[in-house]
Amino acid sequence: MADLDMKGSKMLEGSEPVLKRLENLFARLVQESSEIKQEMGEIKREISENKQETSAIVMQMDLMREEMLAAVWEARQFTVEHGKRLHQDLTEEFKEKLVEGRH
Repeated sequence: MADLDMKGSKMLEGSEPVLKRLENLFARLVQESSEIKQEMGEIKREISENKQETSAIVMQMDLMREEMLAAVWEARQFTVEHGKRLHQDLTEEFKEKLVEGRH
C-alpha cells in the first residue's frame, strides 16, 4: 500500500506542470471569452447605430423624393400654363395678321 501511495504522489508531482498548463489555458480561455463578449457587445451597439443612421437616411431620401415630385409637378403646371398662354398669344397674333391682310 505504501508503494501505491509513493507512486501516486510521484504521479501527482509529475503532473503538476500539466495541471498548471491546464489552469493557464483555462484562465486564457475565460479571459478571451470575456473579450469576445465585450467585442460582441460593441458590434451590436455599432449595428444598432447603423440601423438608426440608415433609418434617418431613408427618411431624408423620402422627404427629398416628395420635394422633387412637388417641384416636378409645379414645373409641369408652369409649362402647361405657359404653353396655353403662348398658344393664345400666337392665335391672337395670327388673327390680327389675318384681319390686317384683309384690309
